[in-house]
Amino acid sequence: MNIEKILNNIIEKNLIEKSDALVVGVSGGKDSMLLLYLLISLRKSLDLHLKVVHINHQLREDADLDEELVKDYCKINKVEFYSYKLNIEKLATERGIGIEEAGREARYEAFRQTGREFNSPYKIAVAHNKNDVAETFIYNLCRGTGLQGLSSIREKSNNIVRPILDLSKDEVYALVEKYNIPFREDETNKENHYTRNKIRNKIIPYMEEEINSASVEHIEFASRIIAKCVDYIKSTIDFNAITKTKDGIFIPSYLLDNPLVGIIFLQEIFD
Repeated sequence: MNIEKILNNIIEKNLIEKSDALVVGVSGGKDSMLLLYLLISLRKSLDLHLKVVHINHQLREDADLDEELVKDYCKINKVEFYSYKLNIEKLATERGIGIEEAGREARYEAFRQTGREFNSPYKIAVAHNKNDVAETFIYNLCRGTGLQGLSSIREKSNNIVRPILDLSKDEVYALVEKYNIPFREDETNKENHYTRNKIRNKIIPYMEEEINSASVEHIEFASRIIAKCVDYIKSTIDFNAITKTKDGIFIPSYLLDNPLVGIIFLQEIFD
């Protein structure tokens, strides 16, 4: 795996552009530490402005060690570091949602809070990889979804960018080892208390061992195709003519003749 090729790919896709202001989510794990390493590598040539955000969810006794690792790495590389300590279990209870969802909401709230300090447009860079795409695809499919949900995770979503989405988990791990990038293992990732961990640790390995070793690659490829279909549908249908009321969704009769209009798809758009 050539690090220069990865950096060029990030630039060619305009995921990261010259003089970008970036809030970088860094947990201390392999994925996010590789992302930070790549952005630091691009910082000088692209005149990037980086702020690293670390969220301490206070769900593990050794969580402070993750924070220290990221903080020290930022100090060595002269990157602004922001840390947020959040009681995710309490937050989940207060909002009446699961711990996974509460953690995600809290992370992005912290990213946006830090981003506002730029006082200018900014991007949020997060470290999802190809395996995350497959996990999200399976997760959404099992919960019930349409085309929108099966698009899974995209490289660009509003001001959120995912520069290493093209890499598989194994490729990420190989690069971390090759370039001696420090990281911390989150042992709870091996536990199967949460839905995503069950998909990551049980379902995907079973698919790769018993069905097809390239299952992740194939799911990710299917997700990209579906994403292109979603984009085409959005470009074809005049969504301004479609309205949602307390009684449901109103679709003009002329749009009902369009075979691309699907109620499930529209419901996802409006939700």
